Amino acid sequence: MRQITFYSILKLYFMYSESEGIDKLRTGSLILMFASIFIIVAFYGLLSLLLSLPISPTAILSIFGIINLYSIIMRVIGFGLIILGLYYIEGGFKALSELNIGDGTGHSGARLAYYAIGAAIIAFAWLGFPILGVIVFSLFELVSFIIGFISSILIGIGFYKLGGVYDESLVKIGGILVIFIPLIGYILTYYGLGKISYVTGHSSLTNIITRTITLPSQPQIYQVGQGTIRSNGIAKITLYSPTQATILSAKIDGTKLTSVNISPAVLPSGHTEVTIQFNDISSLIPYTIYQITLTVNIGGNITEIKTNASY
Repeated sequence: MRQITFYSILKLYFMYSESEGIDKLRTGSLILMFASIFIIVAFYGLLSLLLSLPISPTAILSIFGIINLYSIIMRVIGFGLIILGLYYIEGGFKALSELNIGDGTGHSGARLAYYAIGAAIIAFAWLGFPILGVIVFSLFELVSFIIGFISSILIGIGFYKLGGVYDESLVKIGGILVIFIPLIGYILTYYGLGKISYVTGHSSLTNIITRTITLPSQPQIYQVGQGTIRSNGIAKITLYSPTQATILSAKIDGTKLTSVNISPAVLPSGHTEVTIQFNDISSLIPYTIYQITLTVNIGGNITEIKTNASY
């Protein structure tokens, strides 16, 4: 068996911190939420100011000056917030994809968004040129919009899939709304990720220790995300297995509850959502994280896999 030291556990914890990825996504959602609020407030502020100005030949020059000033302020501050938010979003999705949580769609979307911002900056730089500048500005603004919309779709899909992994509906709905109504979408993902962060923060170290003590001579099976236990006795856990394996039984540690049905009992290679049926779970305490021990046959070797699920 692999020698376990405090240093090795601490090192693995920082390498595979699931909660760190979730927290980065939550920070990015918060920043992008404020970026959306700033853009909306700035736009309506500009609109209100323009409507209050008198219409006259001399006022037209003032109007153009105000629009240019507002454009500079909105783009500098707005782009700054968006870039900062994307930095955290990209980092969060990347950290989770390295743990085989998600397929990297959100990470790709965040990286693509940088190109949209770059196109918008180029468009803005051409505003000072007559005629040709207007054409180039319009062209790059269109390119920026198209790339930005595609990146929003990818980020939204990334959040939607992440919500599916953790069975968190707020993140799933937020992922959809990020595409069409960013402000509402990021508000929902922020609060949904907060619920996920609370759960993963309690279970990450347990999962790391479990992976550390696994025999090096056999393939490692480990939990992805956080499992759930419903009031009807059904537990759902996502597992990653590098090879085919068979789940023989499951039990909730600290109780007398054992599984009456497991589907699928045979794990293929890759990610699999496993449904475990327990009978009367009235003894369980709501809003508590329970450890579920799975007895698994991996190529003729019988081993126990520790997982966590919130009730």
